[in-house]
Amino acid sequence: MATDRYVLLGLARPRQPWFRQVARWATTASIPADFVMCLSLEEVTTRLGSARRFSALLVDSAVAGFDRDLIAAANAAACPVIVVDDGRNLRDWEALGAATVLRGGTNARSDAASADQPVTRGELMRVLDEVAQKVAKVDGSRQAPTAATPHPSATGRLVTVTGRRGQGSSITAMAIAQGLAARSDQLLLADLALDANQALLHDTGDVIPGVQELVEAFRLGAPSATELPGFTIDLPNRNYRLLMGLRRHRDWNNIRPRAFDAAIDALLANHHVVVADVEADVEGNSECGSLDIEQRNLFARHTTRAADLVVIVGHATFSGLHGLLRVIDDLVGHGVAPMRLLPVLNRAPRNPRARAELSASLADLTVGRAQLANPVFLPERRRLDEALHAGDPLPAQLVSPITAMVEASLTALPATGTPPDAERPNPPAIPAMPTASSNSVGRWNESMAS
Repeated sequence: MATDRYVLLGLARPRQPWFRQVARWATTASIPADFVMCLSLEEVTTRLGSARRFSALLVDSAVAGFDRDLIAAANAAACPVIVVDDGRNLRDWEALGAATVLRGGTNARSDAASADQPVTRGELMRVLDEVAQKVAKVDGSRQAPTAATPHPSATGRLVTVTGRRGQGSSITAMAIAQGLAARSDQLLLADLALDANQALLHDTGDVIPGVQELVEAFRLGAPSATELPGFTIDLPNRNYRLLMGLRRHRDWNNIRPRAFDAAIDALLANHHVVVADVEADVEGNSECGSLDIEQRNLFARHTTRAADLVVIVGHATFSGLHGLLRVIDDLVGHGVAPMRLLPVLNRAPRNPRARAELSASLADLTVGRAQLANPVFLPERRRLDEALHAGDPLPAQLVSPITAMVEASLTALPATGTPPDAERPNPPAIPAMPTASSNSVGRWNESMAS
């Protein structure tokens, strides 16, 4: 007859007394449990991804690399995390997602004097009975992973700006941030491109702190709303704040996915609008069979899927239009709804007939692939370098057309992940701007507006 028992994963620093003690209890049947001793974070992650079902994960709080991401991976595998804390690490593990904390033989937070007391068998069993489930020997299945839920207070709107390199997406992101900031406070421009250059364009004079420091802060904690501004810089002459990007392209390897998700949620909870400047590459493991590529493209993959609106920038040329179409195809294949895509043709001709031909060409090429809004036309960028060098606002002829269309889009579209007919909190109001002429911004397709 099958016997139910706990199946425990364990990870600790070398020669930890509690680790050896739990293994001894399991070996001698002093507790109804199987104890799988892991030697590294990689082994824990591999076992969590296997078909075997686990009751709980016991982790030494001082293990190098133990953070929010490992807790999230365990929770996604229906494996609650029990942190064994030596009393010297004052982190709120439960706020990071851990089920409970064992410290000095008690489940409550105690003083450092109790840190040397061993974990007792009775206390371990009490905690297991509270947070874990036994596994039948004949049951080799796993519970369905729990779906990730958005941060409940993340009420801000996310506008992601992307495009192939050299097409002007970074300048367009600046223009959108400047235009929206003139109508709404609490606006942030986040440089999330792998080759980040917003610090250069804004002439900040420094590149610290930035997104790396912000994500690291969320890896083992949760900075408060009053601490978040310390990771960004204020730009009084532009009326918005800037989150600077990676200092080197290779630094993407230091970004942990769950910590990044938590950081974005916090930014959206504390800003009315976040404008994200990202790369156009959204390839992941399912497309090219590489987890490394998926992690490298984390910024673009996350922000395009989570965005209320994705602005795609391309030059109004033969090759620019071709590149724009490829980015649109990639984003639709990534799961971005076509109704959330806004094409932008940069350095467009001023002739109305030439613009009409470009709109018709884009519509013809996207038939059967994606039904999009008519493109926004941005003029040739005159005196732009002078404005950047002086730190002055961008020219109105560059800012007004794209801002008007972005505002109209945010007003028309429901928040990401919210069904159109569902009740939801109203997003922060952004006062409407005067509608630009159809020659400069085009118009929404009637079927889109409905």
